[in-house]
Amino acid sequence: SIALPEIPEGAYLGTPSGDTRILDAHIADGYLYYTGSDDIEPGEVYTLLIPVGEGVNYRIFAILVQLTGNEVSGIQSVDGDNLRIFTTPGQLHIAGTSAPAIVYNLQGRPVYRGTDRTITLPGGVYIVQVGDTVRKAVVR
Repeated sequence: SIALPEIPEGAYLGTPSGDTRILDAHIADGYLYYTGSDDIEPGEVYTLLIPVGEGVNYRIFAILVQLTGNEVSGIQSVDGDNLRIFTTPGQLHIAGTSAPAIVYNLQGRPVYRGTDRTITLPGGVYIVQVGDTVRKAVVR
């Protein structure tokens, strides 16, 4: 995910578009979340444009995002027996592994990707994937 710059009050972020090798690009809580296709090349630059609008159809400016492909070094195996996922008010916690996690909302969109062990989230039901292990979590 990439943190996006603040936009003027009353403005809104439009739908990201651009390079077709960037899949499932969407915006949530000021971050651009994206997934690259299998043909992303290490070192190549991929461009997305995010329109910023105000009012009904008036575009005031756009955000240009350039992503650089990285080489994948491998997928970590996770022992599901050691994995612990628990919540506290407004937070999801992952313990028992250092493997990257993907947290999905109920619409199936990833809302977090990374290795943080404490993730701040709005209240709701989430699906957490760590390696091959998938669990459900409720954040209040």
